[in-house]
Amino acid sequence: MPILSSSSTFVRFTVEKPLVSDLASYLADVFKQGAFKDPEPLQKQSAGFSSIDNMFDTEFPYANYEKGEYIAFNFRIDERKIPSTVFKQFLHKAETEYRKKHEGRRPHRNEWNDIKDSVELKLLSQMLPSPKAFQVIWSPSSGYLLFGSTQEKIIDQFLEYFEKYFKLYPKPKDALTSALEDKKLEQKQKEFLTRLIASRSRELTEDIFLGSEFLLWLWYFSETEKGQISFDKDTHFELFVGNRMTLEQTVDGKKQRVVCSGPDSDMAEARMALKEGKQIKEAEYEITIGENRYSFILDTRLWAIKSLKTPRIDSSLDDDDPEGRFFEKMYLIEEALKYIDLIYHHFLTLRLSISWERDIVPDLKKWIEA
Repeated sequence: MPILSSSSTFVRFTVEKPLVSDLASYLADVFKQGAFKDPEPLQKQSAGFSSIDNMFDTEFPYANYEKGEYIAFNFRIDERKIPSTVFKQFLHKAETEYRKKHEGRRPHRNEWNDIKDSVELKLLSQMLPSPKAFQVIWSPSSGYLLFGSTQEKIIDQFLEYFEKYFKLYPKPKDALTSALEDKKLEQKQKEFLTRLIASRSRELTEDIFLGSEFLLWLWYFSETEKGQISFDKDTHFELFVGNRMTLEQTVDGKKQRVVCSGPDSDMAEARMALKEGKQIKEAEYEITIGENRYSFILDTRLWAIKSLKTPRIDSSLDDDDPEGRFFEKMYLIEEALKYIDLIYHHFLTLRLSISWERDIVPDLKKWIEA
């Protein structure tokens, strides 16, 4: 789901501002060198940058990747894919023909590899490349980048291409990185976090540290505060658990998963799974800020924002004003991200304090058992 769609999914990165004297010339050169080029006749895949307004536009007229303070474009991938059943069909046909010519003898390994290569090249020459585009929105002034996919293979391809042409190196803004780079945390809190990381190294590799605790605390926090959240006199919003939650537990090396969905706000099945020792892997949450209501799904890594639904764009911003629609959508996305980060920071101040083990963990246990 594209970042600018009504329900968007993306991963977040932090990116340092390029150290160049002329940003416009730097960008013009990047997009000229990195623009998408059509694949050669037998080339399986081709990738590059294209316009966010039209994935087939690789000329970027009037530097249309510039949207105010944002740099917005598509990362386009064209790929020739041979359906496996088609490949097997023609491979079988080629083998049959080979055996007819060689008195029924099966091909040796090298001969078999040659047959497979020949069949693949023949089919590739007949396949039209299928184009896909993934939106990229980068704010050099704010130091963040959004990429419109959660597929690791696609993300790796994008990062390799971005780093090659931009000469910049995005860092995933996940649960751990966000905590380590939170400038609002006090020095003693950061020192405690460093010790905590060292003691939980196994859980870091299993992707259940901090993020899993945050998702559980978020459910607990929203219920105990009855959805009415105020961190200070200027920050008030509503927070509720949505209609979807996935919980997981590993028993004897096997993962047991429970997926809860539906309009049941009590999430009875999810509560039972918590009592059984399962941990939240991902959950939907809803935030209302003033008149703006948002819903989104977070997982334990807190890197991806999935199915983010924002308020509808102002109907007065019609299709004749795409720039206005873009800026309105970005305002709404940034508002949602601001409050997600604000809530996570509040969680960190609690998690890295002595009151976590003394007060909050006992309350959490009582809440789960209630």
